[in-house]
Amino acid sequence: MSIAIQNIEKQGGWELHQSLYTKQPSDELKRKGAEFMPLKLRTVLALYGLPQRSWGEAIIQSSGRPLNKSAVTQILSWDVWPKKTEAKKIKAMTVKFLNEHGVTQNEIKTIWEEELINEKRSAYHPKSTNKKMARQRSGKNSASRSDKPLNLPEFEMLSEKAKQVFGIERDPFVQDVRGLGDIYMSAAQRSVYSTLEFEAMNAGMVAIVGESGCGKTTLRRKLLESQKGNKVRFILPRIKDAKALTDSALCEAIIRDLSSDDDLRLPQSKEARARMAEQLIMAEKSRGYRMALLLEEAHHFKPEVLVQLKSFWEIEDGFEKLLGIVLIGQPPLADLLNEDRNPTAVEFIRRCGIKYFQPLDNDLEQYLKFKFKRINKPLEEVFITEGKDNVFDGLRDRLGKPRLQRSMLYALIVQGTIISAMNAAAQQGFDKVGGDIVRGL
Repeated sequence: MSIAIQNIEKQGGWELHQSLYTKQPSDELKRKGAEFMPLKLRTVLALYGLPQRSWGEAIIQSSGRPLNKSAVTQILSWDVWPKKTEAKKIKAMTVKFLNEHGVTQNEIKTIWEEELINEKRSAYHPKSTNKKMARQRSGKNSASRSDKPLNLPEFEMLSEKAKQVFGIERDPFVQDVRGLGDIYMSAAQRSVYSTLEFEAMNAGMVAIVGESGCGKTTLRRKLLESQKGNKVRFILPRIKDAKALTDSALCEAIIRDLSSDDDLRLPQSKEARARMAEQLIMAEKSRGYRMALLLEEAHHFKPEVLVQLKSFWEIEDGFEKLLGIVLIGQPPLADLLNEDRNPTAVEFIRRCGIKYFQPLDNDLEQYLKFKFKRINKPLEEVFITEGKDNVFDGLRDRLGKPRLQRSMLYALIVQGTIISAMNAAAQQGFDKVGGDIVRGL
């Protein structure tokens, strides 16, 4: 099953997504002579877990009001635009909205194109389209290149033979971050970190969302390291199973990390624990400290946890919020923060921003140069960096589009693929790693 299909199913179920291609025109649209013309924007929103309603709320019309549900449907499915708000203004606000949510520039370029459907008549004869989508859902559409599994090679260490062939003393990706100067920061990562730091240090709320291995934990560590010596207190719950996180455990984490009494006895009742946690937050504020609660693996949380988090975020000293809250997790975290799916947590969700990690697509060469420079090895001495067989194109062909619906050129996956390619090249007698070796893994 493709990544796109998995994300669509997570967002609202296949029956919801089928409606993208089987909608019947309303009486009003029939009067306008509208034809079913689904825009690619609709699919992009689904791929990134962005509710259509959220997009509509980001589009402020000339009247000062956001797009309502009817206007959203007319634009996305029928290419019918509001009369009193210029289309170019709606498009500009849309691009801004998508940029803020980590949508790639290549995808943004296509959003106003019509979604191509093999059976053009499917808008009014949905059975053929439904059968096609059912095949995709069940994985039977094996001819589709994008539905093939990635089949990444298992993680392996750099072999001794590869070290000898390429003149490298150590694996460039093992214990490679020993200080702040060892962290590669692309423009996209700097943007994520800037948001993370600002919200944490200014009692805001934000969710940092990214694929496994994209560098979320590294940026969390960067934040902790960069604030050493400052009057900042970080609260880091040590719950091994994020699914088991409860409001009581959150209170305990706050109490343990803010209290200076190692032998402090915790109250038994939830009410007493919550009161103690709030008192400690107020006490640290009076001592001039800023505080932030950092929660990893947040995609496993239950909606009830979000409700409790909001109560902590609402602790104030006058008009000033006292506790920053940062959720860090994989893409399902965006689903958790979908108010249509979790209406009980709507007050938290509407106040929590989301920042998405982007893959290394346009920064791949700089990333690898940075990593190999840390071990004093020029990239061109190990890889073919120019011509048709350059390693960068090989990585993009293997881990990016068009093979996959979404690029998987994230740090950990790139590292594992590079090491496997170096080992394979050394084993086969090559003195440099080219794109074809990567493609053949």
